[in-house]
Amino acid sequence: MRNFPKGFKEPIRAGKVTLAFRSWAYPRVLAGNVYEASNVGNLLIEEVKRINLRDVREADAMAAGWRSLSDFRQHYEQDRPGCNFEHEKAYRIRFRYVEAAKPADVGSAA
Repeated sequence: MRNFPKGFKEPIRAGKVTLAFRSWAYPRVLAGNVYEASNVGNLLIEEVKRINLRDVREADAMAAGWRSLSDFRQHYEQDRPGCNFEHEKAYRIRFRYVEAAKPADVGSAA
């Protein structure tokens, strides 16, 4: 899984951040697998769902670590110039931090 923004490590490890949104062409993680985010640690993927960004709500943005939906949109659009929230799709990834994973369970994805 790709890195998270600075300042997300402790909230993820504490279970306060449980969602991520990725604008991948295809899913790079699978539910039930553990992946390493190099700046956070091991994450157990609980759900991967293709969504329309216009369907992201305030609670989703906050579960992804942002102060508000507006804050999330600003960050997302800054990272993806030309992004149109009304038409863009992304993957909504629900996860939780896990202390350690068995080597056979750990995958890697960009």
